[in-house]
Amino acid sequence: MNTISEQTNTERKLVPKGTHPGRCISIVDLGTGPETYKNETKMRRTLNITWELPKQTVEIDGQPMPMRISKKFTASTDPKAVLRQYLDSWIAPTAAELRNFDPESLLGKECLVTVGHYVNKKGEQKSGVNGVSSVPEGMSIESTGTELMAYDPSKPSVNWDKLLDWQKERIQQSQEYKAADKSAIAINETTDAPF
Repeated sequence: MNTISEQTNTERKLVPKGTHPGRCISIVDLGTGPETYKNETKMRRTLNITWELPKQTVEIDGQPMPMRISKKFTASTDPKAVLRQYLDSWIAPTAAELRNFDPESLLGKECLVTVGHYVNKKGEQKSGVNGVSSVPEGMSIESTGTELMAYDPSKPSVNWDKLLDWQKERIQQSQEYKAADKSAIAINETTDAPF
């Protein structure tokens, strides 16, 4: 009988546990929409932040590529907010910077990303971001040349094609997306016609 391996071709390689050098490559504003936490759904503005980890690679089409990991945050700089705690240990913003904080200012910023493993509700092993901190003085993080990307639901056509399916679904539920002029997206969708 053939042996059975533990990992199937459809499984994703987990980012290893530990602290890894990283760089913020994507800020996706998911807008204000329904978010469920502990079986309670509320309207919240959320952000999805993605980091690239140059020293951790995965093979894609025969080429080693830097691994990526992301985390979703409630868009708040309140001292009790998780995003604020990450910002404090990562970029140590001043009170003035926090008053009108622009999440896109994080794009390209170097950091150390602490990764842990957990089991989700489906019983699948996943990797998650447990913390982000500043890079020690004198340490540099190699650039991979990855294009930085930001998305704002009030400007729905800009970078829409670069979003993941789950991000698009969540954004389409947001107040900002519903209020925005989406004519540019409709035009882009029809330009692929064969005639």
